[in-house]
Amino acid sequence: MKPCSRRHTPSPPTPLPQAGEGRPCLHRCPRVCHSQTCRRANRRGVLLAAVIICLAVASAVLLAVVKTAVTGSRALRTETWQVQAGWLAESGLERAADRLAADRTYAGETWRITAEDFGPTAATDVEAVVKIEVETVARQPERRLVRVQADYPDHPEHRARQSRAAIVQVPPEKTPPADAPADTPASELKPNTTEDES
Repeated sequence: MKPCSRRHTPSPPTPLPQAGEGRPCLHRCPRVCHSQTCRRANRRGVLLAAVIICLAVASAVLLAVVKTAVTGSRALRTETWQVQAGWLAESGLERAADRLAADRTYAGETWRITAEDFGPTAATDVEAVVKIEVETVARQPERRLVRVQADYPDHPEHRARQSRAAIVQVPPEKTPPADAPADTPASELKPNTTEDES
């Protein structure tokens, strides 16, 4: 048998599937899916992930803003309470000085201030308490040490406290002079009468 004298050209390679013709699914599904369907699924997954990330970031930012607002409100309220408690402590010192000027035996008190005492125009509905203590200064009988503690509002936990202390001069004790005559009761006084000489 003679060999064939014709030249055989090699067969062209099998072309790869083009876009849209179908290819094996990357998700290992048994069916062959189209490339456009896979692209749409991938886009949906990316969009969903982006939406979730945006929501998480927005929630974190909103939480930080709310926390900052609450913290600022509490700081402003505490500062307002501190200022009010300071004014009440100063008022306590003035009150003690007035009491000592009228009565040198004044030893202090607990001054409770109601919401009505702040006045009708005051923007407050809370109460306050001011504790006043008076002590005699050693070797200085005409001077008193006044200690004041003001709490605003009058609450065991949520309050502002301010303290003040001052030395107050008291008036000297009035004593009658030793050579002064004793007072005569009015019932024993007799009117002066004069007799006409005839």
